[in-house]
Amino acid sequence: MNNSDLRIGLWGESDSLLTSAQAREKLKIADQLGYDSVWFDDATGFDEVTLLGEAVRGTERMKIGTAIMSVFTRSPTVLAQTFASLDLLSGGRMVIGLGASSAEYLNRVHGVPSFVRPLQRLREYVEIINLIDARDSPTEEGSQTTSLPGVPIKSCQVGIITKRGWVVAIAGLSAVTFAVSDMARALAFYRALGFRVKYGGETSSFASLVAGASFLNLIHVPNADVRWWGRAIFYVDDVDAQYRRALDAGITPMFAPQDARWGERYFHVTDPDGHEVSFAKPL
Repeated sequence: MNNSDLRIGLWGESDSLLTSAQAREKLKIADQLGYDSVWFDDATGFDEVTLLGEAVRGTERMKIGTAIMSVFTRSPTVLAQTFASLDLLSGGRMVIGLGASSAEYLNRVHGVPSFVRPLQRLREYVEIINLIDARDSPTEEGSQTTSLPGVPIKSCQVGIITKRGWVVAIAGLSAVTFAVSDMARALAFYRALGFRVKYGGETSSFASLVAGASFLNLIHVPNADVRWWGRAIFYVDDVDAQYRRALDAGITPMFAPQDARWGERYFHVTDPDGHEVSFAKPL
C-alpha cells in the first residue's frame, strides 16, 4: 500500500469523544492535522444524531459518519432527511454507515421484538434511500420526501481499532484474484458470463474484469493446481437469465437456480481452473 492510500480516522466512542470540552478540542485538533474521518456508533446510550451534529459544528475538513446506525430504529425516510440536513450543514462531509445491530441489543434497548431478515432489511433501506436520492418517493402518491444529495452509503462499515482508538476504515471489497493456468481460456469463460475486461488480454500475465463496483482479477500461473478454496459470489439482476446465458455459452452450471433459506436465489458454476463462482439475487 502506498502512503497516499492510507487514511486514518477517529473511532468516536459516543460516550466520551464529544462529552467534554477537552474531547471536543482533541477532535478539532485532529481535523486541523488532516485526519480523514470520525465515526460514531449508536450502542452507547447517547443519541448518535446529536453527536453527529456536534461533530459537524466542531470540524471543517474531516468526513463524519456512522459506524453503524441500525436500520431497525429509524425509518429510511427519516434517515434520508437526517443525513441530507447534516450533509448540507457540513458542506458535503457525511457518510451513512448502516447495519442491522443485534437482536439482543434491539430488544433490550429499543423494545424491538423481532429481528427478521436483517440483511434483506439492510438492502431495502439502501435501495429506498437511493430512490430518495434520485428524487423518487418511496411513500404514497402525493406525499413529499427530502432528496439526499449524494451522501455516500456504506453498508455495515467496519474498521480496525488500535490501542489508541484510531480506526482505518474498510470501505468494501475491491477485488477477488484467481490464479489461472490459461489466460485466454479464462477470459473467454468470463466474457461469456458477461464480465467486461478492463485491463489485460489473452497474452497478459494479469487481467482485471469489471464486477459491478468491484473487480475480478486473473493472474497467470502456469500449471496452477486449484483445489476447493471457497466461493466468489456475484449479484446479478436476474438469476434465471444468467443461468440461461451460461447454458447458451456451453457452460454447465452445478445445478439449476434455487431459492435458499437465507433469502437468495442462486446457482453455481466452476470455471476452467476449478474456482467456484456463484450468481445470486436477494429474494
